[in-house]
Amino acid sequence: MDNNTRKLLNLTDESLIFDDNWLSREARHSRAVNMINGRLTTIDRTCPQYGFSKCVKNGTYQTISQLPEVERRPNFQSLPTALCVDEFSSTSSCHTGMSFICADAQSKKIIDILPDRRLHVLVSYFMKYSRKSRLNVKFLVMDMNASYGKLLKTVFPNAEIVTDRFHIIQHINRTFNHLRIKEMNRLKRYDQTEAKQYRRLKRYWKLLLKDSSELNYKCFYYRPLLKKNMSSTEVVDELLSYSFLLKTAYNYIQELKYAYKIKDYSLFLELCSHVPSELPKEFKGKFRIFNKFSQGVTNAFKYSYSNGFLEGINNKIKVIKRVVYGYRNFLIFKRRIFLIQNQVFETK
Repeated sequence: MDNNTRKLLNLTDESLIFDDNWLSREARHSRAVNMINGRLTTIDRTCPQYGFSKCVKNGTYQTISQLPEVERRPNFQSLPTALCVDEFSSTSSCHTGMSFICADAQSKKIIDILPDRRLHVLVSYFMKYSRKSRLNVKFLVMDMNASYGKLLKTVFPNAEIVTDRFHIIQHINRTFNHLRIKEMNRLKRYDQTEAKQYRRLKRYWKLLLKDSSELNYKCFYYRPLLKKNMSSTEVVDELLSYSFLLKTAYNYIQELKYAYKIKDYSLFLELCSHVPSELPKEFKGKFRIFNKFSQGVTNAFKYSYSNGFLEGINNKIKVIKRVVYGYRNFLIFKRRIFLIQNQVFETK
């Protein structure tokens, strides 16, 4: 190893000694990585006060520096069996400020990030892959975005849509939460009783979104707005007593979550088709989308693929954007995203 390489890797300690075979290719945590092996030799230093010297067992330490694997992007050589796709808020230079991201559902590695999410751009990009690679894609994991589903006909003819389970639960919770806010805003805040109900619905709303089977009915805590010790189950019962519509919607949502939990897709789709008549028309319309994407919802119950890790990457992207107050250059932004995933790409 020469001095320039030492400086680049910040291995400037004179006690570090590298043999001729300092670079090797090894498998660690199911990944192929380049490993740099070195020996750390320490010089005995005598303590000026007591005269003791620090000894090193066998005379050396071994230190291993693990670096992210450098990959050339894109290579257009192969595609995974299950492909996860999503979008996120990107730089202003991108079309409508949104970017497209795709990743391998099994290895959780990013395949590529595009500055445009429009269908014709995605089609032209994936058509650069060989037909054999595109036929290898069996599952396309996505949210309920109709435009991405059109990729199947032209690009991935052998693939099936798998609706992301994360977005299924998110859609259910958001629909119920919108109804809660609507019912909460109907309460008259100048009325003392209804003002108390408003504050309680606003304070303990997270308990209403939890699965009823996960609510704790044994532990009692002091609830300041209710001015007594109550369990989570009792708090939910108290909140639901304020609105008949809210109670009806809550019971219906719990039935949906139960069908989701036991992975009964036929029961789930049947419940989506038979929303209680007492509920508002707007609430009913929100669940028609599951029937529209019935095949994707069915596959979501059958297979274990999910976009959960991709949503985690999107959260990291939001954080780095907030830290640096946004990016102007898409290429630099793309490199930063790859780095936070311990991946590096090179441009040709």
